[in-house]
Amino acid sequence: MKRIILAGVALAGLLFFLACGGGHSADDGYGYGASGEHGEEDHEEGGATIAVLNAEQLKAVGVQIGAIERRKIDASITVVGRLEVPNFSKANATSLYGGGVQRLLVQVGSVVKKGQVIATIADPKFVQLQEEYLTLESRITFASQEQKRQQELNAGNAGALRNLQNAEAELNALQTRRASLKQQLQLMGLDPAGLNKGNLQASLPVKSPIEGTVSNVFAKVGSYVDVSSPVAEIE
Repeated sequence: MKRIILAGVALAGLLFFLACGGGHSADDGYGYGASGEHGEEDHEEGGATIAVLNAEQLKAVGVQIGAIERRKIDASITVVGRLEVPNFSKANATSLYGGGVQRLLVQVGSVVKKGQVIATIADPKFVQLQEEYLTLESRITFASQEQKRQQELNAGNAGALRNLQNAEAELNALQTRRASLKQQLQLMGLDPAGLNKGNLQASLPVKSPIEGTVSNVFAKVGSYVDVSSPVAEIE
């Protein structure tokens, strides 16, 4: 490349020299060598300085002159980049209920599907909520029977109205509590209709909310996580 540049510079200098009067003499009418005003202005405006280097000088400054040749120029370069994913394509896998991480089933780079279990967490309160729900079923059955009995007594004027009202209030309170526990169990990923004393769940699954690749894992086995401390990030 240096050889091409130097050859181009030399050619440009030669053309410039010829254009500035290299092909004229002092007697051809162009005013070269004349002492007139016009000749002096032309000399000042069009004069050029050409530096000529001999072989030793070229060698001293490290200039090498070579022939023009064809070369293949690489049209591509290799660079290091970073890909940013927009926030609407990212999601954190969290648990609505706090607990200790029992199992961690993914790592950075794992490809997951929506709804896939990526971890399990455990906490004693999970079992307590299920026990309370099952206990409420029995209490509601008893309260419903008591309400019917008080209705029959009140219809025959054999019972007090206050007893009937208390029985109805008790039944309504138990039914409201059961509805609340049912929603909580469903949010935990459990089926209230399938619960019984023999299949109480001591751990809960943490599922991926979207399909994608795990870009970061915040939790580890034994650490405590909740809704404010996600298990992993998926994008």
